[in-house]
Amino acid sequence: MTQYIRYFIFNILFFLSMTGHAVDKIVCDITNTGIPERPEVGQAYANTYTCQNRNPMHFPAIQLAGVVLGNSIGTSVTGSCATQKVASGQSCQFMVNINPLKTGTQTFHLQVFDGSIYYLNLPDITTTAVSPQPSATITWPGYNGGSAQADSRGNGAGSFIANATDSSGHQIRYTFAISGPGTIVGTQTGTFTLTGVNSSTVITITATADDAAPVVGTPITVQVSNVPIKILSFYNNTSETIYPVIEAPILTVDPWLQAQFGVVDVVYNTFAATKLHRVYVNGTNGIPPMQSALVSVPFYSYLVPNPMGGHYPDQLVDWWSSMRVYIYDVQSYLIQTQIEDGVSPVTLYTPGPTCISGCSQTSVYSANTIMPTNDPQQLTEYTFADVTTADPPPYPINRTTVNYDYSAVDQVYLPVAMEPYGSNLVGYTGTVEDLTSFRNGLNTFLAGTLWPTYAGLPYPRIPGAYNVVIGNPQLTSTTAQTAALTAYWNNCNNVASPDYTNCNAVFNMFSANYAACNSGTPLSGPSALPMANLYGYLTFCDAQQLPSSGAGFDAYTALQNNYKNYSSYAQDFNPYVELIHQTLQMNVYAYSVNDVVGFINAIGDGLVITVGGATGLPNSQQYDPQKVITVSPGAGSTVVYTQYGVCSHTASSGPLSGVFTFQLPSSSFPCEITLEDSQNKLYHFTLNSPAPLTTGGSDISCAAADQPWCSGVVVANTQTINTPPPNS
Repeated sequence: MTQYIRYFIFNILFFLSMTGHAVDKIVCDITNTGIPERPEVGQAYANTYTCQNRNPMHFPAIQLAGVVLGNSIGTSVTGSCATQKVASGQSCQFMVNINPLKTGTQTFHLQVFDGSIYYLNLPDITTTAVSPQPSATITWPGYNGGSAQADSRGNGAGSFIANATDSSGHQIRYTFAISGPGTIVGTQTGTFTLTGVNSSTVITITATADDAAPVVGTPITVQVSNVPIKILSFYNNTSETIYPVIEAPILTVDPWLQAQFGVVDVVYNTFAATKLHRVYVNGTNGIPPMQSALVSVPFYSYLVPNPMGGHYPDQLVDWWSSMRVYIYDVQSYLIQTQIEDGVSPVTLYTPGPTCISGCSQTSVYSANTIMPTNDPQQLTEYTFADVTTADPPPYPINRTTVNYDYSAVDQVYLPVAMEPYGSNLVGYTGTVEDLTSFRNGLNTFLAGTLWPTYAGLPYPRIPGAYNVVIGNPQLTSTTAQTAALTAYWNNCNNVASPDYTNCNAVFNMFSANYAACNSGTPLSGPSALPMANLYGYLTFCDAQQLPSSGAGFDAYTALQNNYKNYSSYAQDFNPYVELIHQTLQMNVYAYSVNDVVGFINAIGDGLVITVGGATGLPNSQQYDPQKVITVSPGAGSTVVYTQYGVCSHTASSGPLSGVFTFQLPSSSFPCEITLEDSQNKLYHFTLNSPAPLTTGGSDISCAAADQPWCSGVVVANTQTINTPPPNS
């Protein structure tokens, strides 16, 4: 009884004292607009509102209620908010349903209240109902093709086949409703994300148009996994079939599984993997032209029926750490990878990466070596979650993040773009160029240089500079181009060269490294520096690493980018960098310490990988580190921030672990940033303009009452560099 008395007192005090932090007990946002301005009489439509309980954590769960006020004839309220109590910090959804009974204008709104004296009025909805237009009909062949998966925390994703058409050619819009616990946010392209759901949650998707009766899809029951899951979403925007292959590495120690299982003795429980494990998405059939596939990726799968623990190798396969995704485009080469020596089919005893939509199967194999490096495939890489191995075990783990890159250090072959799944806060890495234009760019580069290619392939696959200077035997002749690069290096160390200052600084850096590895004896001169060390940024001994900052490193970076000063490939220190960064306009690795351009860490529910175009990407901007804003709520604060929102009055963007980053167009600014603490209090400030940011205090503004905590907020747009050498 005492807690309810406190609850009543809190509600009274809420209206008597509005000082301090901004507190919204209930926050509701519209997450799906399905009621058109001109609905048809006799047809059903719905808007979806997501509401969150912002009361302090110690308060009891509340039962929200929703009513339609105004001209409410033909309206009703349904949804999970109407059937379940909502704990502090949790969300539910209301659906406002309308079925106009007659023509005319109607204005109404949803009012939400919590059983006390607190209520919330949402914005008015005004519609003008019109007479039915019976001539138009919606045809939806894929009405029964949806599926949904979630992990034990209730977070997940799903897909449906978005192929409905309207007979009169009017636009189709899909609406999303949820029955049971949780919330749903859907897209018009066939995917949706889920939070707070369980196995009793049922999703209904409806295809609507402004001139036809809606068509309701087959209800989708959420399938729940006890293992954390993320999503890989593939979009093939080319005229050729692509064949994605996911590959888990050989590991002597797996810190990700150690963190997942809370291991204390990390020396004994190593979770070693002695073989690679591959998943062929849709087997050897691949993803056809202009189609997509959605794959759920569990953290791990059992390789044996009853794992005996982390001390024994090959008990589990980890699908989240240090992963590779190969994109093939020639089926015969793909098939060959399944019949090579050391490759064999594998039976998993718990679900592995599984097709949700757009594919019917995944084939799993083990192998002793990575995919052939001279095959017609493009390599991309990802790691889901962050593990802090610098802390004592059990290692902390942050499962909200995704890390990924398109690495062109070794080669470039296909136009691939990558972005977080379930978030539009970060632009893409890679390229959205169509396949024909991309290949034309490769051929133009080959015509203007002496550069070799990977031999025997039907389309150009171009190696990075390191693979050229080491004389990789998989390439056509490297002699002429290696000689040209060597001549450039020798000439640029002449004082008459415009690049002399940088070349001399780079030589001194490598010479100092050589001396540290050889009892103080430096290199005899620039011509004594091996091209492999120079273009691979390789140390002369493991005990002495090359720097990642300082004058020598800065000069090396300037040399790699000297193409900006010249008009031809022949004048470049590394023509391959110009190909990647200028000709192809790709923001990816082009040399071994280039991750200021290529590596991205962001919050996400997985990854979107597109080939040959932008279709499927949540954010159409290319990732630019100079435009990425990093927000730190402030070190040393006693407040623990748990959620954040970008350009939102609610903390709706995701969970918060220290800092968060985003890249949005200039039109999004000024942008309101919302933070939520562990007591469900909200904190607001405004980011006044996009990056690049100033060094003064004009980047953000806060209400006067919020200045004490707001003064600790730090916004910046800086990057770090820590890439290993190629093939490491």
